Amino acid sequence: MPLIKFSCRDLSSKNNVIDKNKTLSKYCSKEQETLLVKNMSCIFLKQGEIIFHEDQPVLLIYFIYSGIIKLWKEGVHKDEQVIRFAKEGEAIGFWGCLENKNYSLSASAMTDTNVCYVKKEIFFDIFRNDYKTLFHLSHEYIIELKKIESHIRNMAEMNVREKVAKAILTLLSVFGNDMNSTNLKIVLSRHEIASIAGLNIDSVSKQLAEFKREKVIGINNNIISIDQKALKKIILPYNIIDSNG
Repeated sequence: MPLIKFSCRDLSSKNNVIDKNKTLSKYCSKEQETLLVKNMSCIFLKQGEIIFHEDQPVLLIYFIYSGIIKLWKEGVHKDEQVIRFAKEGEAIGFWGCLENKNYSLSASAMTDTNVCYVKKEIFFDIFRNDYKTLFHLSHEYIIELKKIESHIRNMAEMNVREKVAKAILTLLSVFGNDMNSTNLKIVLSRHEIASIAGLNIDSVSKQLAEFKREKVIGINNNIISIDQKALKKIILPYNIIDSNG
């Protein structure tokens, strides 16, 4: 897998990985940007490739340059349980670095993805005395942890119909054209829905068939149309604001 070093000239580009991360672009200095870029590498990952496994030692902090990353845990029966998705501009692996522990989740490329990384020792050396940046990065992860906690609680309380509705809305928030989109840009995968909803594929298939009969979803030439209003009504009792979590 080829490694591509970022050059200093990328600092002036609006599209470089630091500009895409809200906290780094807002709080780190030009000197810190230069040091990060100097020590940062980027790898291209094909869809399905693993970035790291849960319980591996945390050695690197990753920044998503483009694409979508799936974060998941392995169940007792070796099945995937998707916890959340991370998109362009987000950092992954940071929380494990703070706690000096192993990765708590596995990460794999949901789409073809460019991921940039820096060694954790170098990253914390650069920001060693910059408590403001570290505070805001930590704050982002506290928000994510709350979302994960809410997701796990909701999954424990929801019935099959609610779980599948939530899973479809999650996929729409990640792969839809925009927040008001009614079409998915990917083929609706029963396996992915099952891994998000924590269900077996048979249960998902039966519920999807029911949604099709009710015209909540429709498929035409691989374009999946979705009645967001109907799905959101199903999960309304859970007061879910962000469908990706």
